Amino acid sequence: MSDWVIRRGVPSDADRLPALLPIRSGRPMEVVVAEWRAELQAGLDTGSPCCLMAWDGDELVAYSQARYVEPEPAQTGNTAPHGWYLFGVMVAESHRRLGIGHELTVRRLAWIAERADHAYYFTHPDNTASAAMHAAMGFKHVQGNIEITGKVHLRGYDLYRLDLT
Repeated sequence: MSDWVIRRGVPSDADRLPALLPIRSGRPMEVVVAEWRAELQAGLDTGSPCCLMAWDGDELVAYSQARYVEPEPAQTGNTAPHGWYLFGVMVAESHRRLGIGHELTVRRLAWIAERADHAYYFTHPDNTASAAMHAAMGFKHVQGNIEITGKVHLRGYDLYRLDLT
């Protein structure tokens, strides 16, 4: 590990996210930041989601989440299972390839292990770098072309599972 520090996100951290957030299909950034502020507060109030953030001094350089997902039934029949999921890791370009994404994943898995016997992760089939990193950590491919419905709607993703026992 370098000079960066990883800690649980707090609502005031949401103001630092715009530099890391990908463009959100025309949604105003202040709306996105307000949603993140609410997510971070929910994480503190209820324990979920778990939002971890990496800092280099006072610069936010990465974020990630773990959350419990209860997908609604998909029309395709390929509904993802209920359970604890790793959600995206976003690392600033200036801090990539330093192990921050890996460390965020290790810490989220430890957090999930206190709550469940396994963790899920999904990625687009073209994201071979992410799939390789997670495979190296022991994730096994479960199913392709899954659908995650509910707050977000994702279709055509690959589902992976890691046993934590």
